[in-house]
Amino acid sequence: DKVKEKTDGGVEIQVYTTGQLGSQVNMLTGMQTGIVDLCCHTSGFIQTLYPKFMVVDLPFLFKDAASAERMLDGEIGPKLLEELPAKGIYGLSYAHFGWRVTSTTGRSLATPAEAKGMKIRVQPGAIYAAMFNRLGANPVQVDLSEVYLALSQGAIEAIETPMISMAASKHDEVIKVI
Repeated sequence: DKVKEKTDGGVEIQVYTTGQLGSQVNMLTGMQTGIVDLCCHTSGFIQTLYPKFMVVDLPFLFKDAASAERMLDGEIGPKLLEELPAKGIYGLSYAHFGWRVTSTTGRSLATPAEAKGMKIRVQPGAIYAAMFNRLGANPVQVDLSEVYLALSQGAIEAIETPMISMAASKHDEVIKVI
C-alpha cells in the first residue's frame, strides 16, 4: 500500500507466497518472460541459469555472516549480479536468512556419518547434491511448495534450510530433530 501511495497509484505490488505462482523454477522462468516482476530467490536456483553463482554455495566457505557480507558487498558480489541481465534477470541485492540447518523427521544427524542413506531435500544446484552425496546421503530435489507433504509422507526425511524458512513454511510441524 505504501508503494502505491508513494507512486500515486502508478505501482501496485501484489505479494504471493511460496507456490502460488508455480514452482520455484517457474518463478525464474516467469521473470525471464516478464510474467513475474520480482521475486526473492536462492543462489541454488540462480545457478541453474548462471553456474558462476555456485561459488556462494561452497560448504564452509564463510566462517560467519560478516565474511559472507564482505564478499557479496565487495568486488565479487556485484560482478555476479552484472551478468544476470543476459539471462533475462536483474539481481537487485543479496540477503541471507541465516545459516542452513539440516533437520529431520526423527533420525539423529549429530555427525556427518549419520547422513548416510538419508533422503535429504536439496534445492537445485550441483553444490548441494554433491555435498550430500559425499556424505553418503541421498539428495532429492523437491520444490519448496511440496516439502511439507514430502516430509509428512516420508518421501524425504530431512531438509536443509535456514530456521526462518522452516518456520515460514510450517515444516516445524513435521520436523522432530533440529
